[in-house]
Amino acid sequence: MTLALATCLAAQCKNADFPEAGGPTAIPARPVETYAADPIQVGVLQIESGWSHTWAGGSQLDTQSPMLRFGPWCNVEVRITSPVTLGGFGDALIGGQYRFVRESKRVPALAAGFTVKEPTAGDALGSGRRDESVTLMANKTIHGFALAANTSFFAIGRLDGGHDGKGEWSVAVSHTLRGQLGAIAEVYFDSRLNQSSPSYTNSTWALTYNVGRRIVIDSGAYVALSPGAASPGRSIFAGVTYSLANVYQHTQGR
Repeated sequence: MTLALATCLAAQCKNADFPEAGGPTAIPARPVETYAADPIQVGVLQIESGWSHTWAGGSQLDTQSPMLRFGPWCNVEVRITSPVTLGGFGDALIGGQYRFVRESKRVPALAAGFTVKEPTAGDALGSGRRDESVTLMANKTIHGFALAANTSFFAIGRLDGGHDGKGEWSVAVSHTLRGQLGAIAEVYFDSRLNQSSPSYTNSTWALTYNVGRRIVIDSGAYVALSPGAASPGRSIFAGVTYSLANVYQHTQGR
């Protein structure tokens, strides 16, 4: 069954959609808010996890954010994540994306994504409400700088059964500094959600290091650029991305 599926996929996809013969390569989505339009490679199962310590509103919070990513077909990615605190798991986020335009010399890669947050956690750790979001993603590499941008709309559930809506716009840039060391910078803006959650602007600053082909580690800080009740405050973080396996074990003669 696996061989038949891999053969079918090979007829639809390009060589670049599959891992190299030496095995899959870790391609992190973390630690930024901005997703690249290019999905994970076909058949690759990857796990990403990070720890963060946040100062906001006079309180402090430690959180872990594991994410599982999988490429079932070319141009398609699915992912599952759930934040973890000392109290347990938070609500589960299930999402994915479809790349409908590949990057070329003149055109960026483009993708559309959808994510739903299911209220799977208890009242103390979750919102108790279902949230949904749709995202348009783009990315382009220019003179060694990888640029990515997202436009998202969120429908956030309310206790009365309705929803509040907000938009988010984000831009991230990454670049190799030297050898396996890289840097990432990001800025994103969230519009007003409701009277108690005004608009805010946040930023991400990080260093990454490739530990071999299948592992990437990162560390840095999230820095709020606007004050107010909705400000996410300041955080420091560290994380790791590990490419677990090529589930389809597909290789092509090159």
